[in-house]
Amino acid sequence: MKGKQLRLIAQDSTDVPAYSRKDIYARWDVRTIQKKRQRSKEKVEYFFGYKLHLNADAEREIPLVPAIEPGNKHDSKLFSKLYEEAKKMFTFGFEARYLADSASDSSKVKQTLRYDNVKFQDPTFYLRNFSYTCSA
Repeated sequence: MKGKQLRLIAQDSTDVPAYSRKDIYARWDVRTIQKKRQRSKEKVEYFFGYKLHLNADAEREIPLVPAIEPGNKHDSKLFSKLYEEAKKMFTFGFEARYLADSASDSSKVKQTLRYDNVKFQDPTFYLRNFSYTCSA
């Protein structure tokens, strides 16, 4: 496995509700409500459970390193763990890119990636900063 080269690595997390409120390992956290589900001015909601954090090979759509943590564990706290595990198993190809949302957008993350010649890329950057117009 160490010989496999990665060129496009993606990291994200998703909420996993706890089966019971008596679960002693699950935690409360806040999540943003998708716009299509918003029925009022509230843009956040609370959930009780876990978060599944995952690094994946975005080109081949293969999960690489999973981690399940209590729901209140922020994505940025898992970057080092997931990234180091991926480095143990794979090598990074020429001009490799690391896709992660703004939760992982910090100088420490970028410095770690720069050390390995991996470029940080926020997939929502283009959606937030550029508007596309259609000429008729």
